[in-house]
Order: sequence, then structure tokens, then C-alpha cells
Amino acid sequence: MDIQSTIAAISTPPGVGGIAIVRVSGPLAHAVLSEVLADGGGNKHTQYRARHVYHGWVVDGAGEPIDEVLAFYLPGPHSYTGEDMAEIQGHGGTAVAGQVLARVLQAGARPAEPGEFTERAFMNGRMDLSQAEDVMSLIGARTASAARIASRHMGGRWSRQVHDLYTTILDRLTGVEAAVDFSEEGLVTLDRVTLKNDLSDLIEKIQGWLDDADAGRLLMEGMRAAILGRPNVGKSSLLNRLCEEERAIVTEAPGTTRDVLEAEINIKGLLVRLLDTAGIREAGDEAERIGVSRALSWIDKADRILYVLDATAPLDDKQKEQIKGLPVERTLLLINKSDLEAGVQKDQVKDVFSGTILPVSAKTGEGLDLILSWLYESALGDRGGGVHEIAVIRARHAQALTDAARALESAIDALTGNMEEELIATDLREAAAALGRITGQSVPEDMVERIFSRFCVGK
Repeated sequence: MDIQSTIAAISTPPGVGGIAIVRVSGPLAHAVLSEVLADGGGNKHTQYRARHVYHGWVVDGAGEPIDEVLAFYLPGPHSYTGEDMAEIQGHGGTAVAGQVLARVLQAGARPAEPGEFTERAFMNGRMDLSQAEDVMSLIGARTASAARIASRHMGGRWSRQVHDLYTTILDRLTGVEAAVDFSEEGLVTLDRVTLKNDLSDLIEKIQGWLDDADAGRLLMEGMRAAILGRPNVGKSSLLNRLCEEERAIVTEAPGTTRDVLEAEINIKGLLVRLLDTAGIREAGDEAERIGVSRALSWIDKADRILYVLDATAPLDDKQKEQIKGLPVERTLLLINKSDLEAGVQKDQVKDVFSGTILPVSAKTGEGLDLILSWLYESALGDRGGGVHEIAVIRARHAQALTDAARALESAIDALTGNMEEELIATDLREAAAALGRITGQSVPEDMVERIFSRFCVGK
């Protein structure tokens, strides 16, 4: 990344709006602002005071007005990127915002790459890599809970905990390396019992974070709950009742649903994507065959499965075999049409399924609140208001923590086996490097580029 250049981009979403913001960052930020902005009399300022709002007009090279704006200047290092910045707030609209940006680029800036403002903040030490990712999480948050978690993480709470653990491992590594360096002189000896206990405590701490990893991922990304079952068991009716609107077509004819229909609901801050799938049966044509194949694929892909049975239809052997193959920990078995005379009883289903079974009725609404409770509790358990304290919200971080714990366990094995200090030191270095991938202290450059490439332009 060329951090010596000055970059610019429109930071507000495209389209018509109240305002559009053009952001500038780099050594020429003040000069660019001085070149493009004029007051009511057409005069340009040669000096802008820090953090003061100026009213004026962005003018073209001939001095003709382009847009009436507010602007301010933020000298580094006390800015978002850690370098000189300027922001120009003009009228919203694609054409006028584009003209303002074009004028800024003409004055010496270049177009910013996706995420380049935040990447510069990372490179200039304004935030670590985890906090930079939290910026993206905050922007993309779909619920208040997700936004609150991202905001807390962006403030550095999670990063500080990781950094403290990283520092602790380095301290232990220093002691091991000292024992290696001075072993022949007998000046330093390694207290293996104490070190083993210390590393066990660190693993326990990491495991506590990892225990929340799936809940954190579901809160930030949302849960995918696939509704599966045979045709005409009431899958689409359940979808409509759960999202409280007629999203799916419901008819008496079997096989109405051919593709996956998605609807979103918010359960106490948990975003759930309900996926209504094609009825699972022997397909009558190619389109239905593809729909059934897609439905079955969600058994492996979905975060949770709502498998629907018809209370008026007895189970056959083929259906029993399919139920036996469902992942118990991720599946809620629903006996729909429980308001009618039952052909399938809960006790019968227990013979083939050991998970949670719930009689419901899409017609009367019986059991629907229990479905919502199961979805929420299966994801977040009894955390309640404590969901905002969840630490791990990204798969990348969970993998790094897993790698760190594995390295620490290897170090404990080496201590227990009375192996050489060099092997223990190698394991501790690997553990520290894994944690460093979270905050950016030991992360490959190509990974940094991939992370910031997912940002929008202007952030």
C-alpha cells in the first residue's frame, strides 16, 4: 500500500440522500481542501484551523461553483487514519457528489481502494487488525445486539484481552529461552511444574472464549434455519406464521415450493434466516428434482433444522431412516397439524429421534413461541443480557485461538515428557504467533489485503 499518496472517496452510500461526504486522507489533504473550496466571494482559504467547520462552495478549475458544502480539516495523528484528513459534506445525489470527488482528484488526490482509509488507520497504529474488522462488523450489523457487540469490540476491549494473553506467553517464552541460554552455566533453571500450571490456566481462558465462538458468529452473521420435510406437511404455512406475513404460497397441491424461499425474523436481537425448502419426496420432474436436492443439502449447511412431520400421517420406514440421520444437536422435530386427529404421536417419534420434539399447529399458532425460544436458546443458551460480553465473533479469530491452544497443549506435553527447552520454546512461539494473527502483530501481508478488500470504498 502506498501510504505516501493522498486518497479520496465518497464515503456515503450511492444514490439520492440528504448529504454526500467526500473523504480525503494523506499529506495533501490540506492543500486539496485549499484548492477546491472557496467562500461566498470566491476567495480561497490558505489555512484551515483544525476541527473547525467551514461553509463554502466547491469550485472547478475556472472558479465556477459545483456545490455548496460544509468542510473541515483534521491534522494527523489525531484523525481516523492517523494522517492529515479532510471531509467535504455536500448535497446528496450521484451526479453532484461525483463532480465534487472528480474535483478533489483533479487537485492531487487519487481514488481510494476498498477499505483503504481503515487500512491506513491500522498501518498507522490507530487500531489493531481486530478493531479494523470490527469497523466492518459495525457497518454490516443487522440487529442492535450485533451493533452493540461490534461497537464494544471496536473500542478495544477484546483486543486488549488478546494482547494481555499474548504478552503473558511472551513472558513465559522469555523464561524458557533464558533457561536455554544459560543451561550450561547452571544460572537459570526452568520450573516445569509452575510453567505447566500457567499454561493450563491460559488454555482454560482460551477455551472459555472458544465456548462462545458459535454464539458470537450467529449473532453477527445471523442463523440459517432450514425448514425441511415432505410435501404438504405445512412447511410454508409455518414460515408464514413465524414471520407474520404471507411470504410463501400455500396450496393443497403437493410440490408447490420448488426452490428455497428465504424470510428474516429477529428474535431478541438474533437474526434468523428461515429457509422454506422443497418437499422431500421422489421428484416428478427435473425442476422438482433440483429443488429436493437443494433441500437435502441444507441438512449439512444449515445452522439449525426445523424438520416438519404431519401429525395426521403415519411414519413410513423411509422417513424413519431420514429422521435417524438428522444431526440431533441442530434439529428441532416439529409435529405439525397437532390440532387435528393425530396419526403421528410424540412417543412414536422418540423411537427414532433422541432430540427435541415439539407438537405445533401452523393453523392455530400452537407451539410457535416455543419454536422461537428453541432457536434463540440453542444459539445463545442462558446468556441472556450477557450476549454483549461474547468475545469471539469471527471464524478467523476462533481458528487462531484453536491454533494457540493446540500449541500450548504441545508445550505441556513437552514439559510432562521432560523434553528439551528448545521444543517448549518453539511451541510457545507458535502460540504467540497464532494470537498475533488476531491483532495483526504476526499476520501475512496478503491476509491483511484480503481483510480490507472486503470493505466498501470510502471506509
